[in-house]
Amino acid sequence: MVVFEGIEVGDDVEFVPPKDYHLLVMVSTGKGTWGQVHGLMTRGNWLSITIVATEWSRENFPAPEDAEWVMYKPYRKGFHGLRNEMMGQLNQNYRYAVNIFSGRGKEHMCLIAALNELNADYKYTVLCKEGPIFFNH
Repeated sequence: MVVFEGIEVGDDVEFVPPKDYHLLVMVSTGKGTWGQVHGLMTRGNWLSITIVATEWSRENFPAPEDAEWVMYKPYRKGFHGLRNEMMGQLNQNYRYAVNIFSGRGKEHMCLIAALNELNADYKYTVLCKEGPIFFNH
């Protein structure tokens, strides 16, 4: 059992530098969650950064200039349509570190379903005070 910040988190957590991952983050309208996302972008040595967002989020989120974008329209499509929209913009050859700290449940489910449908190689990541940690899905 691994203990992190005084909490037993399980054996599947890795404390490794993110040097061989592409960061994939979701950014929604809840600006209160943007600190977690921005911190991950700046605290990791990512191969690239891909941001899953609506048009509003793209216009308002302070993203790096070289970030890649996966754009979606959440209210115009059902689950399958939204999943397919995301899936068509993801790179299935990337090894992703995925953070869904921002966003809504439907959007999260569509992104996870898109990654699984593509058989993408990914782990989840979250930023803690020691830096990014990874865990399996």
